[in-house]
Amino acid sequence: FITDMRWETQCICVPTVRSQEGVAWTSRLAKMDSGQKKEASRLLEALQLGRRLIDEGARSPERVLAEVTHHLTRSRRIRVLYVALVDKDTLEPVRNLEPRQGVLTASVWVDQIRLVDSLEA
Repeated sequence: FITDMRWETQCICVPTVRSQEGVAWTSRLAKMDSGQKKEASRLLEALQLGRRLIDEGARSPERVLAEVTHHLTRSRRIRVLYVALVDKDTLEPVRNLEPRQGVLTASVWVDQIRLVDSLEA
């Protein structure tokens, strides 16, 4: 979209700021109790699991996405909106896995609080 609009824009990637529990920093953290924060930490755990699978040689995006989704759905308090593995340059779905060439991203509801996170994978 930015290219199509011919906007002079540069994207700069920076590390994600996280709470003690590992939850990506958001104003929604103030609304979460300790139990919700604990459940929300599963989001980072799931993304790290996906990255580890890729680092260990997994070559099926479908398998990685299934494992990440399974990790999230083991909690009754989490509803998965999406889990995706996309090319870090084009944001198109990844078809051939290579370590650190993609971004693993997900959005979930923890009770009534929506969270989004991503991790280079």
